[in-house]
Amino acid sequence: MVIGVPGSGEKGDALGYGKTVLRAVRRFQQSYGGPSDRQALQYPASDALSLLSRALGSDDFKLSADTGITNLLRTLNDQEACRPIVLIGFSQGALVINRALVGLGNAGSRVLSRIASVELIADPQRLGAAPYLEGSAKRKYAGISASAGFYPADDLPAEIQRRTDSYCQDGDLVCATDPGTVDRVLGDEVIRIVHAKKIHRSYADKGIADEAGTHAASRTRKFLRGSTQTSAPNKPGLNAESVVSTDSYGPVVVGATVGEAERASGLPFVVELEADGCAYYLATGAPEGVSFMVIDDTVARIDIDKQGVLTKSGFGVGTSEAEILRLSPTAAVTPHAYTDGHYVTITDDTTGNKFVFETDGTTVTAYHAGRPPEVEYIEGCS
Repeated sequence: MVIGVPGSGEKGDALGYGKTVLRAVRRFQQSYGGPSDRQALQYPASDALSLLSRALGSDDFKLSADTGITNLLRTLNDQEACRPIVLIGFSQGALVINRALVGLGNAGSRVLSRIASVELIADPQRLGAAPYLEGSAKRKYAGISASAGFYPADDLPAEIQRRTDSYCQDGDLVCATDPGTVDRVLGDEVIRIVHAKKIHRSYADKGIADEAGTHAASRTRKFLRGSTQTSAPNKPGLNAESVVSTDSYGPVVVGATVGEAERASGLPFVVELEADGCAYYLATGAPEGVSFMVIDDTVARIDIDKQGVLTKSGFGVGTSEAEILRLSPTAAVTPHAYTDGHYVTITDDTTGNKFVFETDGTTVTAYHAGRPPEVEYIEGCS
């Protein structure tokens, strides 16, 4: 499934994709050579002038982008579980994709593992130091949204970065803004200059959209080959590379029975402790420091108390509290019941499942993931 997200003011243009994204999508289909579906994301795509002229953070553009992010998250979660996904966005559409991926990463969503390629064209959230940048724009410059703090300047999830291209041309102030000019860019006169130069609208004509489509096709073919290899029989289900999400650890999902968890992981589960219908199980042969809370024979949460077992965003025991809050600014912080530290809670808005990181006030000392209310039990089964 190829999902295209149009830029500002392009909602009704070029079959709903906008000229730039439609060109990239068509080149993908030509280069890919196999069956694929495509879909233009529906959202307001308000004109970018409201982003620049109304002090970066008000009304139309913010509502438009937030609606786009919500619609894209819903669309991604509705896709078939076995189907790889390609995301292509231009301008505000690239920002929508960027922020949706950050949200999925913060929530540890398994949807990320199905995204084969991400093509961001003239992204206002572009980060100048990112390793996946393409185009002639200076690498030290970030996009206007990131530079001015319209959205937090946090990077894409690590596992997505290697499947991403972010294109920006030199002189396009939307995706590469000198931090010293942010205040001047907010002025109406500079807005007219930016749009008069037509740099921002030239990506379809300069061959960059074609390049994005070609890259996405190549990456999708590699992704499918890799998926076939990693699904080979007898591969251990739980290993040092397995990661934790709000609803799973590797192939073991919250809501599975103990028998289903054993079959999915390929490992025997043994009881560590048991009390009043609640038990903790260990998976023999799994990485050290992981246990599973089981309620009435159903996995309710995953507990981690040693370093090395990470979320898809790279969080784990030893991660600083400040880093989690920097990348997940909407996380809830509450006092720890027994120490001077905190509980830092990240909620998946789609499922309601959560990460709860326990800290000493500075660093994560343990964390758990799973469904409410069990994920928020302070003393586990006791």
